[in-house]
Amino acid sequence: MTLLGGCGESSTNEKAEKTEQSFEKVLAMYPTKNLEAFYDMEGYRDDEFEKGDKGVWVLNSEMSTSTSKKDPLHTEGMLLRINRNTHTAKGYYYLDTTNEEKLDEIMRKNTL
Repeated sequence: MTLLGGCGESSTNEKAEKTEQSFEKVLAMYPTKNLEAFYDMEGYRDDEFEKGDKGVWVLNSEMSTSTSKKDPLHTEGMLLRINRNTHTAKGYYYLDTTNEEKLDEIMRKNTL
């Protein structure tokens, strides 16, 4: 016999739905061809922001590829800082190659 029960399941579902709606709202702006669209967008606000301070958004995107398990891992990406107060954006593009020689082995020690 299987018995399933739940307490507070509706509030968990409501939170999940709100989170999903929030992500959908944020992701609806992508892709954008015009950085100006970011400057006036509403973002997360807390007590640390002064009224009228729009803050700085940091966008980071990268992709890593390898042609086989033995070949090095090639990573390319970009980091962009968007100052929404001054309407300026600065960033950089980067490339990195990771060989097995660069990797440090992780050792597990008995900590009990």
